Amino acid sequence: MNDLHRRMARRGLAILSAAALLFTVACATPTPIEIRRVAPQETPEVTPEAPPPAPEDLCAQLPQAEPAADLLAVPLVPGEAWDPIAFNRIRGNAGAIPPTYLDDVNGPDGTAVHLGKHLPYLVPRPEGVDLEDPAQWLAIMWGDPSLGYTPHPNAPRSATNHYEGHWYNWIQIRKAIDGPADEVTTRFSDWPTQGANDDPTLGIYASAAPHIITDDAGVHTIYLVRLPADVVSGDTVRIWAHCLTHGEYVDFLQVP
Repeated sequence: MNDLHRRMARRGLAILSAAALLFTVACATPTPIEIRRVAPQETPEVTPEAPPPAPEDLCAQLPQAEPAADLLAVPLVPGEAWDPIAFNRIRGNAGAIPPTYLDDVNGPDGTAVHLGKHLPYLVPRPEGVDLEDPAQWLAIMWGDPSLGYTPHPNAPRSATNHYEGHWYNWIQIRKAIDGPADEVTTRFSDWPTQGANDDPTLGIYASAAPHIITDDAGVHTIYLVRLPADVVSGDTVRIWAHCLTHGEYVDFLQVP
């Protein structure tokens, strides 16, 4: 290699070395980062909502409910729309009639065979019964056939009625007025006779002629009950009575 070639080779190396140095410096120098300052965001103020009304205020806004009617209550007077069948069915379902009898009371024959059978009706006082003051006694039977009702039977205590018997063991009479009045309860301790007893609250049995009291399952039984002292002929009285087997029944009748 001559001198010219050597000089050219050295110059080329020098150029390459300089270029490599510049490249290294360029790559090693970091790119400057522009930093901007951002103003902090202000949190908007939140206006709190009004608190809900206090519980007492909410209660004050509600309509006040009417008190529930006492379905077992016994009225003092019958009222213009008195319906003994409807009343005794409602009261019976509320507890005045044993649950075991309610299917019959609410069934298709409930009116005539079951409810109507337990409603009182008045009959003439039978002759031959020794009454101290006949005007103070009322003669009652149950289940008026003229209204299509089944007559009420009676039975002594036996295995068929769990030795409880089947008759009206108490009958309460009160003058039908909307205010204070005397109430008299007449009791019946057995059927068909009550035996010797000095209890002044006991009533008297009789039988509709020409039958004896035990004929036809006792449907001819007449119950003689005492009237309160403030009741006179023409007054309407409330009759509230209890059948040993089938519960309580209420109706209103006019004293003859």
